[in-house]
Amino acid sequence: MLSQLQQELLAARLQLESQATQILSLEASLIARPPLPASASDNEKDKLISEQAKTIRELEIAVGGYEDNLGEPLRAVREDVEKEWVGKVEDEVKKRKESEQWAAEVVKQLEKEKQVRAAFSSVFFFWFGLVADDIRLVV
Repeated sequence: MLSQLQQELLAARLQLESQATQILSLEASLIARPPLPASASDNEKDKLISEQAKTIRELEIAVGGYEDNLGEPLRAVREDVEKEWVGKVEDEVKKRKESEQWAAEVVKQLEKEKQVRAAFSSVFFFWFGLVADDIRLVV
């Protein structure tokens, strides 16, 4: 599964690089064109306009494909990562809740033990005539 995702991601990256190169090439060709002189004939102006319209269409197609492909692999990767990690996160949340419940139970048991010790101490002091404030050893 992961290998397939890596291959798809690589293919998408290669396509993006190709489209980026195409965009740069088209932009460079636009920059390299000499400006048309003002005295040019209408026929030359029409030819330049049609060439520029063609270049604009090519740029729009390239940019549109670039933008479309840019988001899709990222969405696919995100969805796959979410699928993979949702179960792991749920397991960790469950373990944490179980640990918290266990800790709460241990605290309850400790409180009960404290109460039992306190009760035992009071019974012990009562039977042997000892007072908690005045504990003395009888030899």
